Amino acid sequence: MTTGRRITPVRFSPLLTTVVAIVIVGLLLAGAWLILQPSGPPLASAAITSNAITPNADGSSDVTRIRYALRRPATVSIYFLDAHGRRFDFRREKPREDGEHEIDFSGIVDPYTLPGETLDGELLARVLPDGDYTWVIEARDGEGQTNKVTG
Repeated sequence: MTTGRRITPVRFSPLLTTVVAIVIVGLLLAGAWLILQPSGPPLASAAITSNAITPNADGSSDVTRIRYALRRPATVSIYFLDAHGRRFDFRREKPREDGEHEIDFSGIVDPYTLPGETLDGELLARVLPDGDYTWVIEARDGEGQTNKVTG
């Protein structure tokens, strides 16, 4: 039995349909980004393979490998602190992609002068002085979140 009533489909304009679809897709992508973005500080882990190096070119313990992992792209600094807290930069604020990274360290750091030292000319790099150091690997992501690992 029919009542004689006809249902007329509602038609939306193609422009409105397109705008609604774009908004929905944008919201879905934003939600997926928030869910899939790795949480936690940018630097996931860091290590140095050897506790001591002797960069004297004798082929024994001349280098150590530095390894670190980033959860997301970040600016990375690798440096050493001596017993007096003086900083010696190996890498300073270098942009790096997320993932695993490794680099060999042979004792060469950015230029520095020793107390009372006067030099003619320009220093480009220098060997880290003998001594005990704390190594630091520090990362800062695009949001400004920073963390570091030391050893």
